[in-house]
Amino acid sequence: MNSVLDDHDRALVHRTHFDPSAPDQLLDAIVTAIATVADRDPASIPPLVEATDTGALEALVNHARTTGSVIDATAVVEGLDVRVVSDGRISIYDRPGADAVTAALPQPSAQSASASGVETAHDSGTDAERN
Repeated sequence: MNSVLDDHDRALVHRTHFDPSAPDQLLDAIVTAIATVADRDPASIPPLVEATDTGALEALVNHARTTGSVIDATAVVEGLDVRVVSDGRISIYDRPGADAVTAALPQPSAQSASASGVETAHDSGTDAERN
């Protein structure tokens, strides 16, 4: 099965990596990537726990690391699609019909609280981003 993003028209706006063997880096790397896209200070990004289940995301990445599997998870954070692959890839995608920087501007707390949780899919290794 391919990534959950493969079937959607999303524009990649930023790519970065985290060390999968250092689980404490994951959330900081996500916040830094979002701040980079939005041209904001990382401290101004609302806590990720307001947008997604960070404990579940960390658990998925840790499970993949310890079992040798690959997990591909996507969450909507600050109006952006944030894709985390357990091999260390973090990709930020613009949402269809939205400008990435505009979408990443602070949203009212009611909108942030209603953001999607984590979707997961197994990465078959056929993803073009691997190259």
